[in-house]
Amino acid sequence: MWALCFVWVSEQDERCAHGFVGPGGPFTVRRDHFPPDVTCVWRDGTEAAGLGPLEFVWWAVVLATAVSLALTLARGRRD
Repeated sequence: MWALCFVWVSEQDERCAHGFVGPGGPFTVRRDHFPPDVTCVWRDGTEAAGLGPLEFVWWAVVLATAVSLALTLARGRRD
């Protein structure tokens, strides 16, 4: 899942750079590190985010990983 999100965000970066998304013209790129995302922001306020609905999937995977780790550690201490 981590790889899918990385590829998806990288693709969004490319689409913004080549003008495939948004109204066109000059824009700025906002990069978020947690969760990893690339958002292109144009002067008129239009935004195009990379993760979009995948952000919920990303957070679900992070939560599942944390719960799994906590359960594994709890079982290890009990034995």
